[in-house]
Amino acid sequence: MVAIPKTFNIDDLDLSGGSLVHIPDGTYPAICINSEIKQTSSGNGQMIVFTFAITGLQHNGAQLIERLNVVNPNETAMKIAYQTLGKIAKALNMQQTPSDTTMIHNKPLMIDVKTEQGAEWTDKNGVVREGKAKSVIADYKPAQQVGAMSQQQAPEQQALQPVAQAANTPQKSPFAL
Repeated sequence: MVAIPKTFNIDDLDLSGGSLVHIPDGTYPAICINSEIKQTSSGNGQMIVFTFAITGLQHNGAQLIERLNVVNPNETAMKIAYQTLGKIAKALNMQQTPSDTTMIHNKPLMIDVKTEQGAEWTDKNGVVREGKAKSVIADYKPAQQVGAMSQQQAPEQQALQPVAQAANTPQKSPFAL
């Protein structure tokens, strides 16, 4: 038996876990499924944490996190945050940035996913460890941009074409002459 040194109320824990699922670089359909405001790790700012879920055939349900430092003593961090918020709003065909994050929830858009290489880090024993690559959102586009289809999505669409064509093609009776 091992005694756990500290206990927590389960409702206070984030049980969603940080998914380390690697998603290949490409453009994917997605929706924002959650947003919340959190204190920055330094304690001197606030960030909006968005959770986007992929809705396409490949990687359906995979989640990616976007953190936007909307209150921060670093002006550059805030500028990047509001530029990103603007890209999200533009991808959703909004005329201005939303006044409430729920205005972004459950609306379809396309996300460009890129791989960001993990940085080396040193463990408590002084051993240098290799950082793990992770998938990040690089850009946002309107859902109508079918031409922005990634190579990963192209095979899906090609596979669905014969099914769609067959559904729209009148079937000959096996008894026809």
